[in-house]
Amino acid sequence: MQDLTLEFACRQIAELFRAHAEWLFVPSEGSPQSLRRDELEVAVAHGKLVFSCWTENGNRWWHILRWHWTGQLLELETSRRLGRERALMQLVPRASAKHMTVMIRAARELRCARLGQLAVAVEAHTKIERLSLSRGTKPGQPGRYAQILLLQRRERIAVTGPIVPSHPAVVDAFLSSSLLWLRRTSNRRQPPYVEQFWLIVTPELLKPLLYRVALLRSSLRDIIRIFTVDDELTSLTEERCPDKQELWKQKLARFPPVAAATNSELSEAITAEAPEARSRLPVHES
Repeated sequence: MQDLTLEFACRQIAELFRAHAEWLFVPSEGSPQSLRRDELEVAVAHGKLVFSCWTENGNRWWHILRWHWTGQLLELETSRRLGRERALMQLVPRASAKHMTVMIRAARELRCARLGQLAVAVEAHTKIERLSLSRGTKPGQPGRYAQILLLQRRERIAVTGPIVPSHPAVVDAFLSSSLLWLRRTSNRRQPPYVEQFWLIVTPELLKPLLYRVALLRSSLRDIIRIFTVDDELTSLTEERCPDKQELWKQKLARFPPVAAATNSELSEAITAEAPEARSRLPVHES
């Protein structure tokens, strides 16, 4: 067994089990299942390395013939019933919810920083004053929007935009969250004040966002600039913000013509069998 003693191998595997709170058990036959570390056990019995765990069929145990830890999963070559049954199974450590939250936050903060770099390149003599994420749906969870504050000599620029894939249906939530953040930021800051408000979205959110921005009061619309960005966050493109009169003048797409109702072949065949039995709506005289 890789030139390791049974006792050393037992300690190594036991330490792996203790290091992760939950594991995904993938047997050679049957469906994978999630197991807690206290449901996994490894021991030396009768001169053999024995692995046992709780399965859909109750508690089961196997002799471990060989094992290998790849850094991401534990592979066990096992046997049962005096060697008549052999199986290769895998145990994959599952990340905890806390660990997943940390990983998601790190990935979103990285995209937030990238968005800040693109925004700084738009205006000369501008630097990033603050980078942050919006509030998550639950305490401790990272938000979906970047909140960036740029500093110029005589003004500040508030920049925000989604950093996760977003459907056009979320544009209302995005805009309302952005306006609330702008209000808090404007109220808390000393001079120089926030004089510009940039909204950075993907092309899918552009059209519904333009229609909503056009409905804002003129003093707020005047400080808003809208940009589109690609999914890879490589470049920004400034978009023109039409006013509501211009948007209302645009022609709406016509509805497609409705085809006339026709009887199917089956209904025609049934009617032909007994045309006199066809039901008719009663006629009421006024």
